[in-house]
Amino acid sequence: MSCLQNEMILENLFDEVLGELEAKNFHLLFTQEDMEEVASKIAQSRFDDLCQWLSLSQFQTWHQNN
Repeated sequence: MSCLQNEMILENLFDEVLGELEAKNFHLLFTQEDMEEVASKIAQSRFDDLCQWLSLSQFQTWHQNN
């Protein structure tokens, strides 16, 4: 994946997480800046998990074919 694709995935995850936080009414308790900071950290964690899963999946596919 290119860097641009990674950035797009990360941005989408950020928007998704921010929406989840707003749906749970966290915006009533926290500032927008705080919400974005938390959303950024959660999005990065989800992105890292996704990258690990993809790496493992590719390794398993390679291992099965060799």
